[in-house]
Amino acid sequence: MKSVAALAFQLGLTVSGSDPQPSPITRRLQELGVDFRHGPTARNINSDLDAVVITTIIPPDDPEVVAAHRLGIPVLHRSQALARLVEGRPSIGVLGSAGKGTTAGALTSILRGAGLDAGFYLGWHLRSEGSSVQSGRDWMVLEIDESDGSMRNFTPDLVVITNLYREHLDYYGDLDTMIDEFAAWLIGNERLRAAVLNADDPGSRRLARRLIDSGITVVGYGFGPAARHRGSELRTTLTDLTLRWEAPAQPAVDLRARVGMPYNGHNLLAAAAAAHWLGIATETVRAALVDYEGIAGRLEVLVGESGVTFVGAYAAVPESLDAVVDQILACHAPDDVLMVFQPNRSWRLSSFLAPYVAALRRMNHVVITDLAETFVGQTERHRRLEAERSASDARSEADLVAALGPHARCVPAERLEAVLREETRRFRVIAVVAGGEAFLDRMARAVTGAALPAER
Repeated sequence: MKSVAALAFQLGLTVSGSDPQPSPITRRLQELGVDFRHGPTARNINSDLDAVVITTIIPPDDPEVVAAHRLGIPVLHRSQALARLVEGRPSIGVLGSAGKGTTAGALTSILRGAGLDAGFYLGWHLRSEGSSVQSGRDWMVLEIDESDGSMRNFTPDLVVITNLYREHLDYYGDLDTMIDEFAAWLIGNERLRAAVLNADDPGSRRLARRLIDSGITVVGYGFGPAARHRGSELRTTLTDLTLRWEAPAQPAVDLRARVGMPYNGHNLLAAAAAAHWLGIATETVRAALVDYEGIAGRLEVLVGESGVTFVGAYAAVPESLDAVVDQILACHAPDDVLMVFQPNRSWRLSSFLAPYVAALRRMNHVVITDLAETFVGQTERHRRLEAERSASDARSEADLVAALGPHARCVPAERLEAVLREETRRFRVIAVVAGGEAFLDRMARAVTGAALPAER
C-alpha cells in the first residue's frame, strides 16, 4: 500500500490514508506529503475523494469501506489502483513464488543502465535507489503480487515469471489451479508480447506449454539444456554472485552482482533474458549488474562489533529455505551457526512441515519462534479453502520442534531478542529466516546493535 500511495503522490494526485498506529511507513509517507490520519473511521471519508484503495485483508464491514459505498465512492483493490496508475504506459510484470522482487530490481537496474528512465514498483526498496517506487518516463517494472489472483487486473506488455511452486495454497488450493489461473490471465491479455519463463522450473514449463499452444512467444532461461538463455559456472557467497550467461547468437558474458545465494542465479538470468528480448546489448546488461545490490529485506548480512555475523533472509517457501541453508553451510561450519526460523502463516507450516524439517535438520542448532500470521483478513475464497482443510492437518511451532529433535528448541518472540544477545557469546553466525522486514530489523539490532538499511 505504501508504494501505491507514493506512486500516486509522485504522479501529482492528492493522497490521504489512515492507520491504527503511527509507524515508520506512515511517517515516511507523511514526509512525502501524504495526509495520514488515525483510523479506520468513517470521518476520514468524504465526497471529495475519487477512490478508496484497500488491500485484500480489509473486511467489507470496515467503517471506511462502508462510508465509501454509502457516498458512492469507488472502492478499489490496491492492484486495481496500481493498474490504473500505470495504464497506457509500457509495463513489465514480474511474478513468481520466490525471487520476483530481486528479479524486478535487477531488470530495473539494467534498463536504467541502458539509459532509460525506467520506473519501478517493488514490495521492498531497491537498495541503489533507497525507494520501493519511482514513476519514470519509460518502461514501468512492476513486482506483481499473485497471492490472491489480483494479477488479473494488469495487462503488461512483457511478463517475467521466476517460478511456480506449491505456494499460496490458501487462495489457489493447489498448483494445478494456480497454473490454470496464470494461463487464463496471460492468454487473455491482448497486449502481451512475450513471456520470459524459468525453463528449469516444472511449474513454469507446464505454463509455457499452454502459452506456446496459444501462440504466445515464450523465452526460456535457466541452467539446463532447454533454456535459450543459459547460465553456467554459478558461484555464490552470502554477498556475491558470478555466473556465465549465453544469450542466443551472442558470445558468452560473465555476470557479477552484489547479491548472494544460489537462487539469485536464476533471478539474474531472468532479468538478463528480459533485457535481451527488449534489445539491450549483453555488455550493457553485464555492466549494469556489477553494482546491483538487490532488494532490502530479502538477504541482509551485517557484522557486529563483537565479530558475530547476522544473516537475515526472507524465505517463506521450502525451496528458498533449503537454498539459504545450502549457502550458510557452504561458508560456515555447522557448529558455528545458530539458525532461527519464524514460520510464515499457519497454512504454510501445515503444508510444508516435512520439507521445512528436511532443510532445518541439516543445521546443528535451531531455534523456532512464534508463527508470523502476516495475513489477518480473508476473502470468501480463503475462508472456503480453510474450511475444507481438516483441523487434523493443522501444525504448530511445537510440531516443528518435535520433528526436528533435540537440536531444536522453541523461543517465544517476546524473549527472542534477549536470547540472541546471549547467544552472540557462543556462535559466530546467527541466521534468522523470517517473513517480515520489521522482525528481521529487530533481530539484527539484537545481534549486531545496528539496524537494517532503511528506505530513504
